[in-house]
Amino acid sequence: MLASQCTSEWVALPPQPILFGFFQFIYLTNRSIDEFKRNILPDFVCFDSERCPGLLQFIVVSNFNNGLTCCHRDDLPDEISNKEVTSFYQIENVFQSLVQRCLTIGREYSCSDSSLFYCSKSMKCISYHRLVDGIQDCFFGEDESYSACSLNNSNRFICASDSAKCLSLVAVGNGIQDCPFGEDDPYIYMAAEYTQVTYSKFCDGSLYGPYINNDYVDEMYCEYWPCNTPYTRCDGYWSCMNGIDELNCPFNSCPLNHHACHSYWLENFICLPFEHLYDEISNNCSFDGTPLKRHVYFDNETKTNKNDMLAWYSNTCITLDKLCHSTFLQSNNSEETLLTCYYSSYHSSPDEITKYNGEYLCDQFWSNPGEYQGQVFSTSYLGFIPPTLTIPVIKPTVTINLEVPKTYHIDIALNQYCHRGIFLRFGSNKEKKCLCPPSSFGDRCQWQSQRVSLTLQLNFRSVTRKRAVFQVIVMLIDKDGHIAPNIEQLTFVPARDCGMKYNLYLLYPDRPKDSSKNYSVHIDVFDRLTSNHHVSWHLSIPYSFLPVNRLVARLTIPDQIQFEDCSLDCGSHGRCRRYDNKKMLLYCQCDSGYSGLNCNQSHQCSCTNDARCLASTHCLCPLHRFGRYCFLEHIACQLNKSPCQNQGLCVPGDTRWTLKEFICLCRDGYTGSTCENITNRIEIKLEHHLLETISSLAIHLITMFTSKKHERVTLFKKIPINQDTITVHIENPFHIVLAELFNHTYYRLILREVFIPSESIHVSLKSNQRCPSINELGNETWSKLPLWHRGKYYPLLCRQNSLLACFYDDTLICICDSYRFANCFEFNHSMIYNCQNSNICENNGQCHVNNETCPTMLICTCPACFYGTKCQLSTRGFILSLESILGYHIKPYVSFRQQSISVKVTIAINAVTFIISIISNLLSIMTFRMKETRKVGCGLYILTSSIISLCIILLLTIKIWYLLLSQMAFIHNRILLKFFCVFTDGTLRILSASYDWLNACVSIERLLTVRKGAIFNKEKSRKISKRVIFIILLLTTLTHLHDPLHRRLTDDFDIDEKRTWCFVQYSSLLDQFNSAIVFLHILMPLSINMIAVIIMIVLIVHARSNVQPHKSIYVHFRQQVNHHKNVLITSSLLVLLSLPRLIIPFFTKCMKTPRSPFLFLIGYFISYIPTMLTFLIFVLPSKTYIGSFRKAMNMTKCCRR
Repeated sequence: MLASQCTSEWVALPPQPILFGFFQFIYLTNRSIDEFKRNILPDFVCFDSERCPGLLQFIVVSNFNNGLTCCHRDDLPDEISNKEVTSFYQIENVFQSLVQRCLTIGREYSCSDSSLFYCSKSMKCISYHRLVDGIQDCFFGEDESYSACSLNNSNRFICASDSAKCLSLVAVGNGIQDCPFGEDDPYIYMAAEYTQVTYSKFCDGSLYGPYINNDYVDEMYCEYWPCNTPYTRCDGYWSCMNGIDELNCPFNSCPLNHHACHSYWLENFICLPFEHLYDEISNNCSFDGTPLKRHVYFDNETKTNKNDMLAWYSNTCITLDKLCHSTFLQSNNSEETLLTCYYSSYHSSPDEITKYNGEYLCDQFWSNPGEYQGQVFSTSYLGFIPPTLTIPVIKPTVTINLEVPKTYHIDIALNQYCHRGIFLRFGSNKEKKCLCPPSSFGDRCQWQSQRVSLTLQLNFRSVTRKRAVFQVIVMLIDKDGHIAPNIEQLTFVPARDCGMKYNLYLLYPDRPKDSSKNYSVHIDVFDRLTSNHHVSWHLSIPYSFLPVNRLVARLTIPDQIQFEDCSLDCGSHGRCRRYDNKKMLLYCQCDSGYSGLNCNQSHQCSCTNDARCLASTHCLCPLHRFGRYCFLEHIACQLNKSPCQNQGLCVPGDTRWTLKEFICLCRDGYTGSTCENITNRIEIKLEHHLLETISSLAIHLITMFTSKKHERVTLFKKIPINQDTITVHIENPFHIVLAELFNHTYYRLILREVFIPSESIHVSLKSNQRCPSINELGNETWSKLPLWHRGKYYPLLCRQNSLLACFYDDTLICICDSYRFANCFEFNHSMIYNCQNSNICENNGQCHVNNETCPTMLICTCPACFYGTKCQLSTRGFILSLESILGYHIKPYVSFRQQSISVKVTIAINAVTFIISIISNLLSIMTFRMKETRKVGCGLYILTSSIISLCIILLLTIKIWYLLLSQMAFIHNRILLKFFCVFTDGTLRILSASYDWLNACVSIERLLTVRKGAIFNKEKSRKISKRVIFIILLLTTLTHLHDPLHRRLTDDFDIDEKRTWCFVQYSSLLDQFNSAIVFLHILMPLSINMIAVIIMIVLIVHARSNVQPHKSIYVHFRQQVNHHKNVLITSSLLVLLSLPRLIIPFFTKCMKTPRSPFLFLIGYFISYIPTMLTFLIFVLPSKTYIGSFRKAMNMTKCCRR
């Protein structure tokens, strides 16, 4: 008895009611020890009634004078009182229900705070955030049955299968199915595939996924579903009543057109020819869903009268109505003509196969599913489009006997000797030794190292580089720039290491660490091929006083090196740099052999000559070497003996694990483990009407796998100017190739039932290959049905539309295969716009990645009016640059003969305008060199404008040839390119504006001449004109000074082309100022010319009508127009030639695509026509100027004599 050990009547454990948060156990001492061993549950349970009021309603209170409410064990609910527990570990499970009552039942009659929800039955207040969160906070479940959608909380998950149920995000992914179809939990959802009941599981005879009214949705509405599909074919189950879907499967051992039949008595298989099998026609069929009892006979032509039998070979489909002589069920009218056997829910397999004379043969037909069972997407019956010369044969799987690695027995007791280290015996006396990981130290690895545990994930996405290799250097540095000796180095290959997580230990240099020093993590990235520094990051250690810190970082390596100027003094052996993740934090990137905060500490470099010194004991090795000082050469990737063929780049594996592994990064056109294979080459020819509307093409490659979900890779190709063909090199296997233009406009390009390596495919993108949306193929009601209902009719779409190649809905793309079955696979229509926080596109360009799971390449598709790799260049504005009009038409690395017609036309126009302009302006200069032409300011204006015109045509010619030669890649000197970029464009704008203003001054001068008449002061006019010319040149220069200051060269490199543009970019405020200046310099001179002409005519007509009032105004108008026609013609020509510069940009807004440049090219050259027609506009219409011209010509002739 316990009383022999205890003097009190009862014992309380523990002293306070804290057991499981609420309870105290009372044990009576009159219990025997044996009884206690059989059941250790307490005699009484005590608790605080204020904290646990939920138990008061079904207990009888016992008083122990301990200030608590107590009850006997038998008064507790049955799940506790009837239990026998022999271990304290079991008590927690037994008391879990009581704990739940205490937590979920209260005694509150209302909630004082409006932000709380009141559980009316459980009498408890909880937060609204805890409603419908998958956890029952109210005992009677009021919180989980509440309609939380009425809260209008955008942070709640709405069940797709029940839109009236809105879950807290806590309930999403908790492993419990809270939505009717389980879509709230990704694991349950993926395991049961509730998202859309996988298309391949439709109508296959197996009950699968959710159900409605006790019927599984995957087996409903199957009346138009074929029984022989790519997914029922050779799956080991007879979906067709004659087993046609299991005939001639590759994994069956029977001859062609034979079914295998299993005999339970003989325990073997026999092969029965398909053409000798018959079904007995029955007159006793029930149509209540009971499977028909079928009698199948084998007959080898011994029976002549077969009227009561249905031959399998002569019937395309074996259907229930054919077997029953029945009119209750009618087969589909078109099944015989379409050779389509529909799936039947009345399907049943034969019970026994006998000969016609009743002799037993076998029990059940059997088929080996092989590797085809359970495929998510199958390529069977896809066919080969476009057709191939030879159809490849699917080779059977070859089993390779691999050598079983030898295993060693591990003594667990000895292994524990080293804690987290590796135990080994050392020396002849087999002394115990331990190899410790970096995280531990000591003779038995019993102590933890003070360290920083860093988990690092790297990303790299490029628009140009496919064969990138980086060396990542991770180190601890203190505030004085001293590097800790434990440096970690990683070789990061984006094509190989996508998604890789590196777990690194960075040990402090001192043990224990110096608490006075503040450390941080410094990460350098070098280009492994050139050893050039690429980027650096800085990671702070937040709690430096802790012995162990854990950091996690996901870092993106930028595509291009961008070093900004900074002010940190790094001496003569370093360069100031900014951290990529902390732009305000500066550091010094030191030369090889130097280190320190300011690169002022030199150290002896022991590395090989072709290596780079990082510190006194660490080196950055070239790709073919490794080791602390880079003296060791890789066995796999030797410098002069690479295993990679066809100029592939050999990258060795991690030398910490192996010296034999390597990876080959192949150049374009080759693939394979050693780049030994030629990639598949696809040439896509586009129709002409498509070329006018698109500038790029998305190419989706779909690859089927036997044991996992299909994979999608998306490539983006820009359509070259003046070409209608795109060439794509495909490295990975594929079975379906789709093209996407814009707004989900898909085209089926290529189908390959079996992938053919190193194939060259020529295909045209035609309108009959377009994949329409299901909204185009059916009515709105049908298209809104759920997929498990709507998808059952997809095969019917292919059979009813013989020309339909494919179609798509919100989640699937379906291919009409060679048997007109709709073979569908999942397709994420929005994936291509997700660059995962690496969007490089500007001006609302759409960013695309090449792979959904492992993206390494980026491309931008630009909206109208923008171009460039990043959509950074624009064709908006009143003045279009010649680069944006003509740049893409110039083919790099191609001779002038092979250039496009637009380039040749531009050169021809420039040649003509150059000759005409030189002649015209030289003649004008000769004319206005005569003193009599410069007696008034008008002559000085025209002389200055002639000189400016001459300069404009010279600069224009230089600009055109500079653009041509630079885009043809004949000029590579950056200084020269920069000079031409800044000088030609800026100067052309200044001179063109000055020319327009000088012409406006001519109009004003002529208006003043008419207005003042005889009192016009010629000398004053001449003096004023000189000042005006200077002011015009000064003001136009000042108002255009921002242009050359903001011009720069932009390298616009992508995977196909490498171009360098002369590019100007303004801030939003400066852009508005520039637009205003451009508008002012075009519109004001034009307006002055127009207004001057009108006022001039009005003044002249008004003056003449006062002198000769007997004549009508119309007569005066005609006479004055005829008399001053030279002035009017001049001003009118200037107005007409200036209008295209305003009209074309105003109505077109911008050049939407560079593919059709001629309208803008004409507008560009028209703006320069007045500069080459100075002689025609000003001299020829004037008798005075013609006389001066003749005089100048005579003087020239005399000088020659």
